[in-house]
Amino acid sequence: MQIPKGKATNFLVLSNIAIAALLAIPTFWEIAVLQGGFIPIRFTSTNIMAEGLWIPSFLTPITASFIHANFMHLLMNMLMLLLMGRFVEGVIGYYMLFIYLVGIFAACLAEFIIDPNSNVPIIGASGGVSAVIAAYLLYFPKEKPAPWRGISANIMRPVKLLLGWIILNLLLGFVAPSTGLNIAIYAHIGGFIAGLLLAKPMLNYKFNRD
Repeated sequence: MQIPKGKATNFLVLSNIAIAALLAIPTFWEIAVLQGGFIPIRFTSTNIMAEGLWIPSFLTPITASFIHANFMHLLMNMLMLLLMGRFVEGVIGYYMLFIYLVGIFAACLAEFIIDPNSNVPIIGASGGVSAVIAAYLLYFPKEKPAPWRGISANIMRPVKLLLGWIILNLLLGFVAPSTGLNIAIYAHIGGFIAGLLLAKPMLNYKFNRD
C-alpha cells in the first residue's frame, strides 16, 4: 500500500524535528520543560511555580506536545505520525490537524483527572499521535467490523479498539519503569478516546462540505 502525501502531517513532523534540534542546545531543554511542559498542579494551585513562568497554563498542552524526552521518544512519535497521519489526512484532509489538536488536550485532561496535584511535567506528542492512530484504525480496519450480541458494529469496533489500547498501555506502564522509561499511559488513552470520538464526525463533516 502506497503511503499518500500529506502536507499537514509533514508540517507537524518537521516542526517537531526543528524544535527538537533547537532544544538540543544545552540548558534549552530544561527551560522548555519547565516553561512549556504540561504540569497539572499549575491548574489547581495558582501559587505553585507561578514565579518566573511566562507561558500561560492553558497553552501548555500545545507547547508540551513539541517537547520530547529524548531522541527515541521523538523518533517513535514522528514515525507513527508520519505513517498513520498521512493516511488519515488522505481521508479527511487538513481536518486531521483538528483530531491531532483535540487529542493533545484530551491527553492532558486525562492526566489531570488522574492526578490533578502532580508536579511532574507531561511532554511529547503522544496524545495527538494516539488520536491519529485511533482515527486510522477506524478508517482502515483489517477486517470488516461485525456486530456482537445485538450491539452494532459501529459501537463494537471502537469499544474493542479502546479496550485493546488500554490493555496495551497498561502493560507498557507496568514494564516501562524497569527499563527506566516514564510513560504517560493516561495521556495515550485520553488522546485515543478523542480520536475514536472524532473520526466519524470529521469524516461526515469533510464530505458534507465537499
